[in-house]
Amino acid sequence: MGEDFRNWRAAVTAQVRFKPDRAAIEQELSAHYEDHVRDLERLDYPPELARQRALTAMGDPETIGKALDRVHKPWLGRLWQLSRALVWVACALTLLTLLYRGWPDWSAQISNSWEGIGVELACPPPVQAGPYRLEVTQVRYVDNQETGRGQLHLDLRCTTLKFWLDGPELMDCLEAVDSNGTVYRSYRYPWITGSVSGDRPVRTYGWIELDGIENAPEWVDITHLAAGWTIRVQLPGGEEAVP
Repeated sequence: MGEDFRNWRAAVTAQVRFKPDRAAIEQELSAHYEDHVRDLERLDYPPELARQRALTAMGDPETIGKALDRVHKPWLGRLWQLSRALVWVACALTLLTLLYRGWPDWSAQISNSWEGIGVELACPPPVQAGPYRLEVTQVRYVDNQETGRGQLHLDLRCTTLKFWLDGPELMDCLEAVDSNGTVYRSYRYPWITGSVSGDRPVRTYGWIELDGIENAPEWVDITHLAAGWTIRVQLPGGEEAVP
């Protein structure tokens, strides 16, 4: 492919305002030119003469370029680029929707076991637990009049952008202390326990329970011994129940 043709091709594509289409136009012009040269060579034209005749037959570069510009209009090209971008956005939104909502929602099954039992308390604010955002979605307190001891149940929602991770470990990792100084551990009474269930990408549900709450403490601090986060729950002695 000679220098004369490359200059001619550059003069053509310079007329096309939508630059992303120029590469494809160059390939199309080159293929057409080379086909014409080969046809002439089959008719026994010398190679140099064949290239000259083929280039002359291609026409005026400015005229050809303006005609191609009318076909490859900038607004059509931008519309095509926008449509491709929208397709990618739609795919990304679909993926995120599947990650968040495409699997069974176990939270209702977890909370229903305590629904309507005892009194509902205010939820503490969310905490950052490593790669997870830990949110308490429901707090219920049951006061056993016969034993004088209370039980506390928390429903949890744990979210993370690291969808390959399982839910955070809660079993045997929790400790609590109330405003009276009573310590709750997983291996002795008064005890605290927790678990996660319904593992799925991005979002996991779980629960925490305390048993053996006595002497009407105002609050209880629940701490994850490994991760270091703490949440405080105001008990009926320290806060009005949620109506």
